[in-house]
Amino acid sequence: MVLSTFAISMGIIWAVEDESERIAVFTAVERPFTATVLSQDFEVCSVTVQPTGSRSAEGPIEAQTVCTPSFVLPSGSSVSIVEDPDEWSAGFYYVVGGDQDWQADAEAQIKAGGLESVLLSLAFTLLAWLLGYQLLLKHDRPSHVLRERGVKPEAGRFEQLVLSAQHASPAVRYTVICFSLVISVGFGWMIIADDKASFAHDSMLVQTYPHQEATLAAHEITGRSGESAKVDVDGRRLSLWRDIPGLKSMNLGDTISVVVDPMAPEIALPVDFANGPNNSSGSHIGTYLLAAVPGTVLMGLVFRVFASRLPLSMFEPKSREE
Repeated sequence: MVLSTFAISMGIIWAVEDESERIAVFTAVERPFTATVLSQDFEVCSVTVQPTGSRSAEGPIEAQTVCTPSFVLPSGSSVSIVEDPDEWSAGFYYVVGGDQDWQADAEAQIKAGGLESVLLSLAFTLLAWLLGYQLLLKHDRPSHVLRERGVKPEAGRFEQLVLSAQHASPAVRYTVICFSLVISVGFGWMIIADDKASFAHDSMLVQTYPHQEATLAAHEITGRSGESAKVDVDGRRLSLWRDIPGLKSMNLGDTISVVVDPMAPEIALPVDFANGPNNSSGSHIGTYLLAAVPGTVLMGLVFRVFASRLPLSMFEPKSREE
């Protein structure tokens, strides 16, 4: 059940990524028509437009835009629109031309979605295991019924694997412990080094790239579905990367001095970010604690299995012979 759930969830996520590639293909080859922009919704990456020319009799329609980076399309401006040729997606429209690079958008989603796809699939698998097995199927298993009756069942495959690891030779067990320790320390070091490299990179941008005036367009939205603050820079709406002192008390329309990383044109970096909360002592302590979490969990499991002859308390057998 676990493997099938993981495979199904991965298939669903890959299907979504394939849809991005399909959009990139037909937006490049379909014949567009012109329309006039009536309004733009940055939250859902869309614009409401009024077709012109031979399609002027049609009412206003909604067309999707590229989300990253978000470009401002002023009301009254003319844009090119294509309709999805798939019969199942008739009535879906997309803005093309200019800064609307759907191919780059698809490539960015695929590049960023690799690890996210695996993590989402693992999350779906864990949820299915918790709901499907622990709440529904576990109580019908013969071993669970025997334990409720006070009868010790035979060790299953997983219990036998754990017992084999616990009763391995000292050389094998200590090798696994040392190897896990190296992995834990290395993983924590990578998290801390990446944080320091990111800060050094941003400092270099502020020192070497031209400063631009940005207008605060939206405050940060906190919570599970939150978003970073938004600023307008040269007609483009960008996400603000890193906070600055007093950002929450600023009014919409206030100006902020920023730089734009040419390698990440969808974000704006405040020039004064070094004085913000991201560079505080509390933020650094949080990074160190985050770096210690994976290693602590791994070493806890490894020590519990390999550094003790006693089987885990959740298993019945006291030795390999029982």
